[in-house]
Amino acid sequence: PVLNHFVSVHEFRIVHVDNAIGVGVAVSVNGNTAKAELSGTVEATEGDVTVDTDLQQNVNGDNQGMYGALAVAGSSGKGGKVGLAGALAIMVAKGESSIRVLDEAQLKALAGDISLQAHDKSKLSAAAMAATNAEGATAGVGASFALITADSTAKAPNSSAPAVPASLRARRQS
Repeated sequence: PVLNHFVSVHEFRIVHVDNAIGVGVAVSVNGNTAKAELSGTVEATEGDVTVDTDLQQNVNGDNQGMYGALAVAGSSGKGGKVGLAGALAIMVAKGESSIRVLDEAQLKALAGDISLQAHDKSKLSAAAMAATNAEGATAGVGASFALITADSTAKAPNSSAPAVPASLRARRQS
């Protein structure tokens, strides 16, 4: 499995000024790949022939449950006219998990099965948070926006369209 993790965090704040403005922006672009290309002859005299490509970002280890993009903005003012805070988080996934069997390749499992599987098990998440504390101010506004764009693929031979999971399983004939 491909275990490349990704995270983008940004925080910005201004505290205790007359008019306060805070802005946070986080952008994370994930282009990880797990690819297998088969050529020549692959032969198992006992057991199965198994090829498995997995993408598994942010699902285990220290990054399990982490945001792909996290933006936090805050402002705190006293006596001014305005307190503003804005946060924007963008997470873009363009991962590819794929298996390609070249034309001249021969896969043989003499006593077992052939299994080709591609998966994308990645966790995609983004969050944006904004807050303002404008004591005595005329106006206080906090606004936030988070966006996730996923254009990842999982492809295995003989699948009609990219899908998650994509697979081909062939059983030995008696």
